[in-house]
Amino acid sequence: MTDSSDIDTDKNIKAEFIEALLRSLREENFVRLVLGKHRGESDLERVQAVRLQLNQGERLSCTFRYTRRDEVKNFEFEEGAAEIAALLGTEFLSATICTTGREIVLEYSKRRVPRIYTRKASSAAVVVGGGHNREKKRIVDATQPFFRHLGITDTRGVVRAEKYDKFRQVDKFIEIVDGLLRGSALASKRQIAVIDYGSGKNYLTFALYDYLRRTLGIEARVLGVELRPELVASGNETARLCGFAGLGFVEGRAGETAGECDLMVALHACDTATDEALCQAVRAEAAVVIVAPCCHKYVRQRICVPAELRPIFKHGILEEHLAVSLTDGLRALVLQYLGYEAKVFEFISNEHTSKNLMISAVRGGKAQDEKVLAEILKIKETFGLSDFCLDRLLGLRFAQP
Repeated sequence: MTDSSDIDTDKNIKAEFIEALLRSLREENFVRLVLGKHRGESDLERVQAVRLQLNQGERLSCTFRYTRRDEVKNFEFEEGAAEIAALLGTEFLSATICTTGREIVLEYSKRRVPRIYTRKASSAAVVVGGGHNREKKRIVDATQPFFRHLGITDTRGVVRAEKYDKFRQVDKFIEIVDGLLRGSALASKRQIAVIDYGSGKNYLTFALYDYLRRTLGIEARVLGVELRPELVASGNETARLCGFAGLGFVEGRAGETAGECDLMVALHACDTATDEALCQAVRAEAAVVIVAPCCHKYVRQRICVPAELRPIFKHGILEEHLAVSLTDGLRALVLQYLGYEAKVFEFISNEHTSKNLMISAVRGGKAQDEKVLAEILKIKETFGLSDFCLDRLLGLRFAQP
């Protein structure tokens, strides 16, 4: 039997925590609220709340994170506090209010005995417009009609559970583009030309066009190039339905389709198609280049592993990884040699896709760097490569004078 004093203690401590939440909102030092240690039976995993300014006034914006989807609900402060209170001690056994100066923590033991304490803030709050502390929001807007036409969201603008990983991938891609553009010569341009080689089902192409036009206010002309005619047709029809006059799709491949290009994208272009896309971007003097390579057959078929390394790379899977590293490393070095600042990094987590390596390049580095040339030559010599495709396509022999 539960002692009535335990119930009273629970109510008092929970009320103290909720009052601390409302006080931080009123005093405008609130940063965020996080509920953890979920013990309910639903697939709800986490709740996070931030302060949000809407046309109707300020709200407590709560993101309910489920296993494969997010739901966002905006509440008036009192209403939101009541919603949080109902979850404490039942669905969630921990809650943390982060303010600009401290953190207020409510925790329940296994026997559902609560305690409340404060601690120093773990990190400084980041202030964003309007004088309030805001958590970083997703760049893409799931309520945009093109997501519905592409099957990512339902008629209410809610991301479909089976498409949630794809939606996150799109958002991450646009976040990367945002950072690259702001650090490039395109940051001040009001008109840019974009080519997306291997646009596929067009998710990223539409999101990129919408981001450039609606978010940045850039008059972008975006061309998606795709081999499959049915995807080209569906892409053009969706662009028509959305009124995206500056977005179009054509049938073709990177090596056969060229044009004016300030920003070039090629995600998961197979084997040498990535090299063909990079070649077209370099020839068009694109300011920003983004590729996510797929398959690495060309170098693997030509690689000659040095004798001292063969005991390691005699295993097929390790030789495959070596070919991947050599191919993408050499691609990045070529871009660096040609005057780009190139980076190779993980695009998204391996849990979503194994093809998660990305190469980005922004024009503006030192061109014709002899040190980089020497590095390329040494790598080719070490692994017995007469070429690695990109150098051949660009007509760069990389031979010492």
